[in-house]
Amino acid sequence: IPCMNGDFPELGDNVQKLVRFARDNGMLIVHIFADYNEQDSRWFDSNDKTLNRLKLDVNKPDFDMVKPLKNERIFYKSTFDGFYKTTLNEYLQSKGIKTVYGAGVATSVCVLNTMHGAYIRGYKTYIVKDCCAD
Repeated sequence: IPCMNGDFPELGDNVQKLVRFARDNGMLIVHIFADYNEQDSRWFDSNDKTLNRLKLDVNKPDFDMVKPLKNERIFYKSTFDGFYKTTLNEYLQSKGIKTVYGAGVATSVCVLNTMHGAYIRGYKTYIVKDCCAD
């Protein structure tokens, strides 16, 4: 991730520390990765030269930062909101989750929209400032 080397060089280490803390304390961890595509992402246009330069259709998770463990669920989102058209809400409800902590890249887009999605569904929400970047 380019911003890790420039504006947010501690992001990777901070996220790894956060995940290690959550794992050590038995907290539920979910990973949300992008799966932007023309079918489900209404704003996505493979003919858009700007989007093609951004390579949004590659959709490869950054496992160098944090590799999900087998017991950690992965969700793929087709919009900037990890709750939209996924089973994330149902999964969190099935686990009795009441509070959601958010971290990730593109704080003003994906983290913001996913945390808003959590908030409007009744979760108490916190964004982990040192584990976000954009």
